[in-house]
Amino acid sequence: FLNLDLPFIRDIDIERVMQIRRDEGEAFCNFRLALDHKLSLLRETSDAHAAKTLALNAVRELTEAPLRDVELKMRSLREKLGYAAIAGLVSLAAGVQIHGFSLLSAAVAAVPLGSAVLDYRKDVKRHPAFFLWKVLADKSSR
Repeated sequence: FLNLDLPFIRDIDIERVMQIRRDEGEAFCNFRLALDHKLSLLRETSDAHAAKTLALNAVRELTEAPLRDVELKMRSLREKLGYAAIAGLVSLAAGVQIHGFSLLSAAVAAVPLGSAVLDYRKDVKRHPAFFLWKVLADKSSR
C-alpha cells in the first residue's frame, strides 16, 4: 500500500496540510476514519496484487466522486449564501424602513445567513472528503 502512486498529493506543502489538519480537526478525523474503513480489507489480504488493487479502489472511492461531491456542495452553498445575503439585506432594509433599525430587524436579516452556515457545517465540513478537498484546493490556489 505504501508504494501506491498518488499523483494528487504531489507538490503538497506539508506545513499547510498540518495547518489544515489543526484547523479542521473534525474533517481530518472524518477523512481518516473513512480511509481506515476503506482500507480495512487490506489487513485481511495476504496477496500483494489483490491488496494493491483493493488499495487503488479504496483511494479512488475516497477521491474521485467524493471530491466532486464536495465541490458541488460548495458551489451550491456559495449560491445559497449569496441568495441568503440578498434576502437578509432586503429584509433588513424593509425592517429599517418600517420600524427603524432594531436588534429584531438585524436578527431577522441574519437568519438566512445562519441557515447557510449551518448547512455548510452539516453538509460540507462533515463530508469525509472535505479534508482532502481543502488540501487540494489549497494546492491549486498556489
